[in-house]
Amino acid sequence: MYRRLSIMLGLFLICTVLVNAGPATISFGLHTMPGGLDEQAAGKFQQYVSEMSNGQIKVELFPGAVLGGEKELLELIKIGEVDLVVFGDFPVATLTPDLAPMQVPFLFPDYDALFAVYAGPIGEAINKVFADKADMMLLGVQRRGARNLTANTKITSPDDLQGTKLRLPEIPVWVDTWKATGALPTPVAWPETYSALQMGVVDAQENPFETILTGKVYEVQKYIMLTEHLLSVYHWTFSNRAYRALTPEQQDIILKAADKALAWANSEAAAREEEAKAKLVALGMEIVEVDKAAFAASVESTIKRISATWQPWIWDEVKEFLQ
Repeated sequence: MYRRLSIMLGLFLICTVLVNAGPATISFGLHTMPGGLDEQAAGKFQQYVSEMSNGQIKVELFPGAVLGGEKELLELIKIGEVDLVVFGDFPVATLTPDLAPMQVPFLFPDYDALFAVYAGPIGEAINKVFADKADMMLLGVQRRGARNLTANTKITSPDDLQGTKLRLPEIPVWVDTWKATGALPTPVAWPETYSALQMGVVDAQENPFETILTGKVYEVQKYIMLTEHLLSVYHWTFSNRAYRALTPEQQDIILKAADKALAWANSEAAAREEEAKAKLVALGMEIVEVDKAAFAASVESTIKRISATWQPWIWDEVKEFLQ
């Protein structure tokens, strides 16, 4: 009798493994307009997952904000309605503001320094909060490009920015910082930004070259100011609920495919930035040099106030960049 029970239990476990190792589908949401490097990297991820799993894991892409903007996608990943999302800065700024020196303009000198912060204790702490508050993990970060200001008037210093209605995502640190320059920050979701600029709801916006290009901002804005105020990244996040539902082998495939897709995207990013910049000029936009020192000076006191909201140990991780 015991032998028969052991055999039945063994068969049950084998069947369970086979069921769990069967086909899986990963839903992948993006909030940006189609055609960007983030969407292309998502396509690479889709390809790598299919190849590594011999077609047993299917990745369904939902580009072009068809599932909503960042705010909506964060709610969807929290409740398990989407498995993988490429966010901008929204989840870091809203879920971990006390761990987010990466959100501060004019702080990090280059992407190597910025990526080192994500790879260290700050990145680990962010991942823990992501798990606690949104049941998701940070798979990695993708270079997005320096953010620049666009408008229909030339802006070379904060004096030229006074009273300008500036579209921003709902990121409090950004709102506070730009308010210090004299701008009037106006939160608008990215999918609505084009129409907001077109209708005069806002006068200006800020984004990396590629986002300006794919969002067709060149149709409603004339000038690109080289403020380069923030080294922007995309945050690749995966639902822990979806991850737990996969077998260890499938989990390993997801992690390796994400690493490979991010490595490809980051190797392409710098050249793509210059390419997008050249295309925007060809489409009629004009590049404007700005007084970066004047902008930095205008927000210095605000940055000091913001740094007081960080967890105390954060200062030791970034103080070399603030000297």
